[in-house]
Amino acid sequence: MAQNSLSVVLVLCLMMGSAFATTVKTLNRIVFADQFCSTRGVQDQTCIVNAISSLPISGGLVVLPYGVTSISTTIVVHKSNVLLIGHDSDVDHDVGEPHPSTDLMWTGATGGTMFNFSAVSGSENQRLGRSGIVQAHLDCEGSAATAIVVRSEYFGRYADLNLYNCTAVAIDIDVVSLLGEAADSQHNDFRNISVRNLDNAGGNGTAFRLRGDSSANSSFNTFTNVMVVHKDGNCLELDNSDNNVYMHFRCYRASGGNGTGVLLQGSPFNQSARNEYFFHLEPGQGGLTQGQASTGNIVIGYDQSNGSPGPVIENGTLTWTSDGLNGTGWHIPVVNTTSLRTATAVNTDAAGQIVLSGGSGSYTFSGSYTIPLICTANDTSARSAVMVSTTNTSLTVTGTGSDTINYICVGRD
Repeated sequence: MAQNSLSVVLVLCLMMGSAFATTVKTLNRIVFADQFCSTRGVQDQTCIVNAISSLPISGGLVVLPYGVTSISTTIVVHKSNVLLIGHDSDVDHDVGEPHPSTDLMWTGATGGTMFNFSAVSGSENQRLGRSGIVQAHLDCEGSAATAIVVRSEYFGRYADLNLYNCTAVAIDIDVVSLLGEAADSQHNDFRNISVRNLDNAGGNGTAFRLRGDSSANSSFNTFTNVMVVHKDGNCLELDNSDNNVYMHFRCYRASGGNGTGVLLQGSPFNQSARNEYFFHLEPGQGGLTQGQASTGNIVIGYDQSNGSPGPVIENGTLTWTSDGLNGTGWHIPVVNTTSLRTATAVNTDAAGQIVLSGGSGSYTFSGSYTIPLICTANDTSARSAVMVSTTNTSLTVTGTGSDTINYICVGRD
């Protein structure tokens, strides 16, 4: 009887075989792209597009094919909660070629885009949320303009990626023109990413670009453990961005290149990079340069140990700490200290110089502060005591005769 029962079970399994295989392809909203190729045995963009289309509106996980997959047209993701996951990307090598487990290779027309993760523009539409791609090698082949476009997405995931030779920009973060809610690209996570824009036409490409329009921008995103090799394109270009965080962000400009490491570019409608936060930045030989008025940016650990030049910026654009060129010491140029060394005061609310008259002098702040600033001062003419007092609107120093007093203030509005 036991033997007969086993035979029945085996027969049922054989009868259910094809149905079971179909079920496995979409088990728990996990689909395997190599099971969805339009032509059997040919791994191209149709495998991925069809797999994404098979997911419900609530999204799911698409396992990318193992090995080489050719992409000749843009793969568009408009559904939220769609994560494309490969088998891994390898890393950039100075000798030989990488050997990625998931190798996505552009074979389409010059100037194309490989992946577009984007909300659909419309007055009643939502932003995209929690989609992305991880663990893959994306090769623009010196032909595709862009590897990954992100438009009006929240909490997207882009990790463990290796991007090669995109002619315009490897990862382009921007916004769509109109949504029923805020269209900013925010809270997306970019981590463990290497970019090589070096070979042939790929040498003209920028690695990362953050943009926006007059009503929305790229903000509150996080970039962690990023390595870029670039040549004539820029490493990081900030056109319209704020409150993004960069941790261990490293740029290396190849010999003979003229690209900028970090470019505070600005936009045609007078928006700029502002309140950007860097924690260990190595901009490389391309340095950090300001293209348009920019304020409130902070770098903690501007790494010059490998010869990165100091920032080329206007006063007030950047607060930064550095190890000093060749490790010669730390400095915090919060203000333009020229005003503290000359007999001519060029005063600001942050720092300046006052020449006493009859033992006292004052400076009126540019505006009224909610909380009075905290200020300190010293007498540069003699070792004389200086007393400092502040109100919401002004600073007063009391000392000796007509001595020259330097002051510096900290606080917030």
